[in-house]
Amino acid sequence: MRAGRVLRLMAALCLAAGCYAAPVRLTATREVLTTGVTRVGVNLGLWTSWGAEQLAANILKNPGFEGVIDRAVVIVKSALGKEFADDAGWLGRADGFWKGARGSIRTGRAAGQEITILRSREHGSLGLPDFISAGAAPGAGEVVSLTRIQDGELPTQWWFPNAGAGRVGMERGEVRPGSPGARSLRVSAAAESTTEVLSYVDAIGERAGKLLPLTGAWRLSFWCRRAAGSAALEVEFRRLGSPAVFSREVIPGDGWAQETFDFEARDAGPPGTVQLRFQVRGTPEGTVLLDDVDLRRVEDQEQPFRREVVETLRRLRPGYLRDWQGQLGDTLENRLAGAFARRASRYRPGGAEQTDFFYSLPDFLDLCQEVGADPWIVAPTTFSDAEWVRLGRFLASEARYRRFSEILVEFGNENWNGVFRAAGIPAAPAHGEAADRAFRKLREGAPGLASLRTVINAQHANPYQVKECARYAPEAGVVAVAPYFLDSLECGLSGPARLEGLFAGDGGKLAEETAANTALGKETAVYEVNLHTTRGTAPEAERDPLAAGAAAGSALAATVLDALALGVRRQCVYALAGYDTRLADTGGFVKLWGIARDLGPTCRLRPTGLAVQLLNRVLAGEMCKVEGSGLAGVRGYAFRSAAGWAAALVSSAPEPREVALRFPADGARLPQQLLRLAADGPFDTNEEAERVRITAEPAREQAGVFRVRIPAWGMAVLGGAW
Repeated sequence: MRAGRVLRLMAALCLAAGCYAAPVRLTATREVLTTGVTRVGVNLGLWTSWGAEQLAANILKNPGFEGVIDRAVVIVKSALGKEFADDAGWLGRADGFWKGARGSIRTGRAAGQEITILRSREHGSLGLPDFISAGAAPGAGEVVSLTRIQDGELPTQWWFPNAGAGRVGMERGEVRPGSPGARSLRVSAAAESTTEVLSYVDAIGERAGKLLPLTGAWRLSFWCRRAAGSAALEVEFRRLGSPAVFSREVIPGDGWAQETFDFEARDAGPPGTVQLRFQVRGTPEGTVLLDDVDLRRVEDQEQPFRREVVETLRRLRPGYLRDWQGQLGDTLENRLAGAFARRASRYRPGGAEQTDFFYSLPDFLDLCQEVGADPWIVAPTTFSDAEWVRLGRFLASEARYRRFSEILVEFGNENWNGVFRAAGIPAAPAHGEAADRAFRKLREGAPGLASLRTVINAQHANPYQVKECARYAPEAGVVAVAPYFLDSLECGLSGPARLEGLFAGDGGKLAEETAANTALGKETAVYEVNLHTTRGTAPEAERDPLAAGAAAGSALAATVLDALALGVRRQCVYALAGYDTRLADTGGFVKLWGIARDLGPTCRLRPTGLAVQLLNRVLAGEMCKVEGSGLAGVRGYAFRSAAGWAAALVSSAPEPREVALRFPADGARLPQQLLRLAADGPFDTNEEAERVRITAEPAREQAGVFRVRIPAWGMAVLGGAW
């Protein structure tokens, strides 16, 4: 903190004394660097029930108490007849887990054929997971997708303290009238205690405060009926540590009935986990069936996403929304299903903690249309041929009335990354073969859909791997990478030393990758970008003011603009929301990844979000070369569109700069407004109060020259309109 005060004092003294050096002179030219400039996109990201990413209007995950989908990718290590083994021991599931599962061979001579798993073992003769199948036999090195759907187990995303006593179970085929789901929850009373069904949200607690305020008018609805004996159902909604905001007892009848309650919520107590609790009590044989629960604010009725999500995205005005929620184990049927029919899914080995429940693809497209963004869809590598064809048909149908400029479909997420190996294909030849087959089937379902763009992902840190992935996937039109920056921060660095690292660049990797992709006739895109400051020894007190500070916004803007100058038009920042994440090398957390501090109660954008908002004021048309860019630490970027000229200016200088920028006298409209990312110092954040904001003033022009003062490590934009 002391370094931050010194930096602010230095800047203030410079301003008071008028001690700017001679202006940095920049000249925008008509030399075009990039055409078809698009606005910066945003990863909508994972919907969590516990953190800042509480996106859905119905705050309950798995509201229909549905089952679990398991999908995974097997990369065949060895094969003998109908017996084959996976190549990674950690991917093994319990013996018999995959028995009866469907399989789809994705590469090799039998690609596209379906198999059935007759036997599976966690550790076979080679110590690896192995399988015996009926149907075609996959060969060594080939890729197989496995699918298992389990509707007999208890639903995930709910907690059952009495489940072990056998008082909670499932009624398959017994659902409320008109339900799209497959089952309901059976809850039986106990002689001397209640049986509980619990859901939790907003669980970070004191560290972040309340990220889901319980205020205003709310509505709870659910369906229930008495199945046996005599039983009462009590429902309660509260923040733990505070009085209940709603409590009611219901006596279920013999037939299904929907119970709906409107209530006014007040949330004056301390931070704490929010809990919805159902309790059943009565005679020992008393049993209640419960189905299709909906809990949301009244203002969010009939809306898939919370108002704050929509309003924040409208402020950001992203060019793209990327749908990456961890859905690699999902089926297309589930991706398209309504909330009460949708199952949880899982692709990694593990218990209920490895499952998740996602917003749907139709809801995602609705959101894209509402905020004026084009969709970037991550489709699971585990899809079968039929699912890829059906996805194409679905997108072609949607395109008839949604009028998106582009629809991007990406083959999985970070196939190269071992973290996702359970549903990833890391080897470039196999990855390319599987991706190409998927894209051909996708186009088969969407013939003539001109807006469709096929995308593969590759590892930005490894340009050779990017080239190999691109070379082996001729059906992919776009190769996407993630040029995260400043991955490490060491303890004890001075303020200026910490700030310099923000603008260090990537050593030319993106330029190398872009050139290689262009030579193959492919475009380069950025599927994720942000700071990645999770490593190193710096404590939170030194790390957070950098990761969440004003200078981080400038650095993100520079990273995006430098990529755009290389021709990288499609870029998505990661991510809309995310309060903090764990540090890799030390204890504690860092304020990443969300570009919004929260989606309630403050709805403040972090400086990285404000930078996206500023950039999306000016990104349009053609990006033109700026002569003198880079002088004295100031980078200039010019844009010419139907609206006229605009510019973005970013400084990595340790002191304020005055910039004199001249545009060509070509008759195009000149900027009328100057907007700055304003803060008292580069380490100011919006975490506890709004200390970083966007200011606006008329642009100052004299004899065709615009003069702009930029603070140290700051940014500004000239012109632009929404």
